[in-house]
Amino acid sequence: MTEWQGAFHFGDYWAAYRGPAGDNELHSHATLQVTFALVGDLRLTARDGATQSGRSLMVRPSTPHRLERHEQVLLLLIEPQTPLCRSLLDMMGSADIADLPKSVAAEIDLGAPLTACLDHVSAATPPAPQALDPRLQQAIDHLESAAEELPLAVVAKRSGLSESRLRALATEELQVPLSKWVLWRKLRRSAEELATGADIASAALAGGFADQAHFTRTMKRLIGLTPGMAAEPFR
Repeated sequence: MTEWQGAFHFGDYWAAYRGPAGDNELHSHATLQVTFALVGDLRLTARDGATQSGRSLMVRPSTPHRLERHEQVLLLLIEPQTPLCRSLLDMMGSADIADLPKSVAAEIDLGAPLTACLDHVSAATPPAPQALDPRLQQAIDHLESAAEELPLAVVAKRSGLSESRLRALATEELQVPLSKWVLWRKLRRSAEELATGADIASAALAGGFADQAHFTRTMKRLIGLTPGMAAEPFR
């Protein structure tokens, strides 16, 4: 059985994995997913059972899907507040799952270091059509720079918005609920802790999860894997 035995890498606003695609459950990311098949075609299955195949596929944030097992893939998870993500979403039109334009895919060396792969995508992608609403950008900046988790009501007030307006603006412009984006950032911190050799319980606490069970549920929902399944490639 194919397992997740490749390597993960985390950048400031993205994560990448290269290696076999093993078992995973139906899930939806707080990020844009760009998936490349290093051999043959890959296949994604949507919530309704419909499948889409190709050499390089994009999945919109919050779109439930499952990646079928595959010999070798490259996964890029790009956070929705970034200009790169907004540019790629613009290329997708209204589709939830779409082929990466050939003009972009052709510029990527799939065997390059993972940081270089992200750079290749960025260099081949036109500039973002527009910037985030400055109030939403300010809220994201507060969330990213806070030493501890801030209530969204506090973040909203500091950004000149009501909490309900901040949530609505985030869903509109990020295409993912802000609470889900916050969970993704916590998951990143836990995954980075796993990469240092920490056990799952310690990694859960480092990310701000209440316990290992909360960490496990969140990881299954956001990336379709349990911490036990992901621990080896994270290291």
